[in-house]
Amino acid sequence: RELTRTLQEKRVDAALAYMEKQRPGILERVRGRQATVHDENRAELQPLLLAAGLQAAKGDVLAAREQFREILHLEPDWPEALEPSVWFLRDQAELALTDSTLNGALDYSEEALGLAEHYADLQPAGTNALRALTAALDERGDVLCVRGQPGDAEKALGHYQRSLEVRERLLAVNTNSAQAARDMSVSLDGLGKSVDLDRKSTRLNSS
Repeated sequence: RELTRTLQEKRVDAALAYMEKQRPGILERVRGRQATVHDENRAELQPLLLAAGLQAAKGDVLAAREQFREILHLEPDWPEALEPSVWFLRDQAELALTDSTLNGALDYSEEALGLAEHYADLQPAGTNALRALTAALDERGDVLCVRGQPGDAEKALGHYQRSLEVRERLLAVNTNSAQAARDMSVSLDGLGKSVDLDRKSTRLNSS
């Protein structure tokens, strides 16, 4: 009402000054309502998240994947849903490689990496998010190494290098962590695989 009255008096500068004073309070109230809605959504979705995990554990992969997707469609920034989704997809990519279903491995690893990158972009990115990102990067690199098409070695190397950089940061803040040290060895092993693939590709191209 105050804004309308001021504009009716044709005092544009005064109206803008008034709204500038009101802006912080309006934004704070809207953000507060959004946070409440997210909290309510996540509380209601919690049983579905548990069910998705149970479906994954019993081997009902398609149902688990669909339910994780439904949950993240409604709450895309929910860390408690992003983390199990990333690990589920990463594990399925690894299993697909073991079963020699390369297309499935490519599909799962791509989706896992996309979710992991989003999870790691949420502020502040915690250890769980960064570990999930490195696992997804390593798995994507592994899948590309197995496919072995032109350019895959270079792409895989980029994923392994990113993984190693993140793991170096994690180890630096927790130098006594045996888990962080083991994770470093995984990235280093991946770098070796991508270099070997690149050498093989170079020899084939030269011949």
